[in-house]
Amino acid sequence: MIAHLLNRTVAVWRRDISTDDVGGQTYSWSKVGDVAARLPQPSASEQLVAHQDGAEHTQAIYVLPTVDVRRGDQLRDGDLTYRVVAVVTPSIAAYQRCDTERTQEEPT
Repeated sequence: MIAHLLNRTVAVWRRDISTDDVGGQTYSWSKVGDVAARLPQPSASEQLVAHQDGAEHTQAIYVLPTVDVRRGDQLRDGDLTYRVVAVVTPSIAAYQRCDTERTQEEPT
């Protein structure tokens, strides 16, 4: 188990889609919860594999295997936001690896 290596807390945010009265949709983000995580530096080979899959992999984030993190979620650490590109669980479920892209908020 990797629980002793999880040295940060990140917030999990999920996108909500609502329909309006005229057939359109609105999008908003809601916080699902806080989870313990580890954010190591990505290796060159991890970045290469992600690039081959069409994603700019900037960070692998490790969480416990029981955490509900899905593709498309956002993991937020202070003012840093990471969009989850993929969630991978190894054959021995000691952790989940969330491959993410670091994003920046657009000015309003």
